[in-house]
This record gives sequence, structure tokens and C-alpha cells, in this order.
Amino acid sequence: DVRQCYVEVVEPYSMESTGAGTIAEFNVSMVVPAAFWEDVYDTQSSISAAPTARSGSFVVTDFDGATAPMADLVFEITPVSGNITSLTVKDRGSGNYITYKGVAQTSIVIDARNATVASGSGTDLMRDIPAVGSSTLLSRSPYFRTEGEVIANHPNGAPVLEWSCNTAIAIKITGRRKYLIG
Repeated sequence: DVRQCYVEVVEPYSMESTGAGTIAEFNVSMVVPAAFWEDVYDTQSSISAAPTARSGSFVVTDFDGATAPMADLVFEITPVSGNITSLTVKDRGSGNYITYKGVAQTSIVIDARNATVASGSGTDLMRDIPAVGSSTLLSRSPYFRTEGEVIANHPNGAPVLEWSCNTAIAIKITGRRKYLIG
């Protein structure tokens, strides 16, 4: 896995050359504003419910191993058949959730990066969101919990999304896994 971390250098630094000028040694003072490593590339997970299901849970195995909150994911939710008129999606680990009640939609895109909810065609649906159970739009599983809570809420370490809807749904999640620095 390739990971990156954004930092801010807070002091000037100078290099000392050694080994006939081929090797340099230096120290850098920096601040890590986000406090997390993240994957360089997006991970994508697609999960679908059985056609007759109206509620359930998805174990999001593609995000296994992430150890920090992922509050910048994009969730594209589509009905397996029919249209979405009533939907709740909840992250079991953090308790964060979002509820939609409104006109029939062929897809709903929850963009936590930009704090938007839109139809598949781009129409703003924020007016139809009567409940958001967190300060962000559906973040993924912060792991700041006791070991017992992690095991209960994340089988085998994988995040779990609980859902209920007027029809069976499929969810595509796109974003970067995050990791605690340590």
C-alpha cells in the first residue's frame, strides 16, 4: 500500500553534506494538520442487497484495516429496482447516519467531502434530509473505541453500514482509507 500524509514545515532547515556530497542529513520540524495517513489512491467498494430486502447491513470489507475516521467519502446509492423515496443509512461504529425522505430518486449521491446530497442528475436534495446524525455527512467508522466495541461493531475489523429503505439498494463507496499516525 502507498500512503501519504500532508504536513506543514514550521521552521527553516539546512542540510549538511557528507560522503563527498552524495548524502545529506537534515532535520525538519513540521506539523501534521490532519493527524492521519491516507491512501494515495481512492478505494471503491460496491455492495448490493437481495432484491426483496428492505433493510439490512453491509460489511464494507474493502475498507478493512483503516484506523482513522474517513469523513470525506462519496456514497452513491441506487435502488436494485424501483425508486428511492425513503432511506436511512447508518455507520454502526460511529453512530453517524443520514435520512432521506422525498420525491422518487433513481440514485442519491452523498458527498461527505463537500457536504452535499444530490440526485444522480445533480439536483440538490439537502432540503429532503430531515436528519443527519453527526457533524459530517455519514463519516466512516472512527476507531477511537475500546477493543470490545470495535469487535462488536466491526466484524473482522471491517466497517458496517446499516440501512433501511422503501426498496432494496446498492451502495458504491469511493474514497481514501485513513490511518492513525503512530
